[in-house]
Amino acid sequence: MKKVVFILLLALLSSVATVASAADVFKGQKLYKLHCAGCHGITGEGVMPGMPDFSQGVGLFANDNAIAASIRNGVGTMPGFAGLFAKEDDVYDLIAYIRSFL
Repeated sequence: MKKVVFILLLALLSSVATVASAADVFKGQKLYKLHCAGCHGITGEGVMPGMPDFSQGVGLFANDNAIAASIRNGVGTMPGFAGLFAKEDDVYDLIAYIRSFL
């Protein structure tokens, strides 16, 4: 029984690690510099009024799907970017990079 539990736990951990490491932070950095840095600042400090300070973690404690929805649909004065990114993975690459500000 212990061996079965161990194998199931190992399988679960490996699947979580795969999902967590799937995003490309370097691609996200390029996307951020191109589409986000003008308002959110190079280091995420928020240069436009009302922008969250990503360097302080503001807005980054939501789950990835909630942040992705904000990027796609827009929030407050930020317009939605749905359709701008070539692939859905681009949004998650961007999120991975933004989380690196913490």
